Amino acid sequence: MLVGAIEHLADERSKEFEAELNSRLQKGDDPFDAMVEMLWSTFSGPLYWAVVELMVAARTDSELLERFEAFERSLGGRIYAAFKQLTGRGDREARVAVEMTLYFMRGLAMERIFRENDAHYDDLVERWKKSLRTMLS
Repeated sequence: MLVGAIEHLADERSKEFEAELNSRLQKGDDPFDAMVEMLWSTFSGPLYWAVVELMVAARTDSELLERFEAFERSLGGRIYAAFKQLTGRGDREARVAVEMTLYFMRGLAMERIFRENDAHYDDLVERWKKSLRTMLS
């Protein structure tokens, strides 16, 4: 039941994410900036903390783990598809760059448990955007 609720919330957030992303692109925002900033917004919001709790619970519950893995694959697929649409890149390097971005976001979100310093995190996100561009150039 918990996974279903989080799946529903994630689905709603995905729809909002896509609408906001399209709006930002229509305004002329840089695709890399838009994607990274919006992912950070998602990873620093309350839905992500529900997902973290689910991750922890899934560690010792094989049925929950199976459902959670399916949820993660689905969500990851949506993120990869959005990135490909934004950048026209669907090659191996692009997939690795997106995966690294997701790992970066998870780590940065977890760091916020121990230290709230939004200016520092904003600086790291800016640096990641530059690194991402370099990786894919």
